[in-house]
Amino acid sequence: MRRILSCYSVVLYTGLLCAVSAMAAKEYVGTVVPTATSTYSMFTCAPIIYGNIGYIARPGEIATPEVKNSKGEIIKQGDLLLQFDMRYWVAQLDILKAIMDQNKAVADLDNIDSARYKSLASSNAESVMDYQNMQINYFNALNAYGQAVSNYDAMQAQVAAYTDIAPCEAIVTSVATSLGPIPGPATDMTIAQLNPIGIQIKMSRDEAKSISNNTPVQIIPLNSDTPQGIIYGNTVLTDDGIEFVTENYPVIEGTTLITDPSTPILRKWGFVKKFYIDKKPEVLGIASSSLNQDGDKYYVWRAKGQKTMQTDRAVDRSFQIEKVYVVPYDLYRQTENFERLVALKETGGLEFYDLVLCTAPSVLTEGQKVIYPEDAYLMMPGDQVKVIVGK
Repeated sequence: MRRILSCYSVVLYTGLLCAVSAMAAKEYVGTVVPTATSTYSMFTCAPIIYGNIGYIARPGEIATPEVKNSKGEIIKQGDLLLQFDMRYWVAQLDILKAIMDQNKAVADLDNIDSARYKSLASSNAESVMDYQNMQINYFNALNAYGQAVSNYDAMQAQVAAYTDIAPCEAIVTSVATSLGPIPGPATDMTIAQLNPIGIQIKMSRDEAKSISNNTPVQIIPLNSDTPQGIIYGNTVLTDDGIEFVTENYPVIEGTTLITDPSTPILRKWGFVKKFYIDKKPEVLGIASSSLNQDGDKYYVWRAKGQKTMQTDRAVDRSFQIEKVYVVPYDLYRQTENFERLVALKETGGLEFYDLVLCTAPSVLTEGQKVIYPEDAYLMMPGDQVKVIVGK
């Protein structure tokens, strides 16, 4: 897969670092813009085989990056953006692994035979030529093993490129493909960085150039009375004004920030649907990503007391979860271009429109309280904010 990074802010004005005299406070209307966007194109290294998309994030989805320690080990999984159907590629890896193991076994055996022929040649039980031929066999086997290792490592790197994890806190702004075969190299998805975030203000060039690192700036988000500052040193001039950069934060709802680190924040939810479009309305279905396995049994995490599509109440922002065991049919269909719907043979008590968790982390427990926040940050691209420059 290929990712192209582009930045909105392109003209850096070094004069902004210079101190100027304090300016009188003035109020502006700013527009929230991403500081960077990324474009993803998904295709294989093969000139003809483009593969199949097995997972794609939906438009509007919030994604966060993985967290690693100093050894490069993943401490917290990042959110998946795009991924091939990996069955074919895992099979290719298995084939190359088998070839690599076979070549190593041959090299080890030839090494033993070479040592044996050396001993036999020293006592004239075998000729020196036979010993030298055995050495040649061993070196050829070593070469074949080295090539097999190289092929396996190259395929590992190639297969790793067929999975894209969010590189930053971002929102999926557009999706131009769906699950299934890829027709060819094309733009499949774009994302916009959410933190930090840009605030663009229209003003004259002279006015913009008068703002420096000594100029206080307040950003007041939409529907909020709480101001925040900017990241000094990241301010840039634009064609028709200036762009400040500030920190951005995920919210539960509106301007209520998520501040409780102990409660899991779970954004990916689906709901129980009718599986068949035109018959057997009693057969229910759930997203394949909501199925979890416990030995030979399957279960889902249901939001306790929560349903979608209700006219008299909305979904709560915080609730308990409960484990419900189900039995799926060997039947699925694609829905909404972004998920596979699996039919249920036994629902385990699931009901139409029940809210169920997708891509559940492994650390959840029965009755645990979780947060289901908006797919939003405090400031979203396109929002208008109040900006006070000067004092």
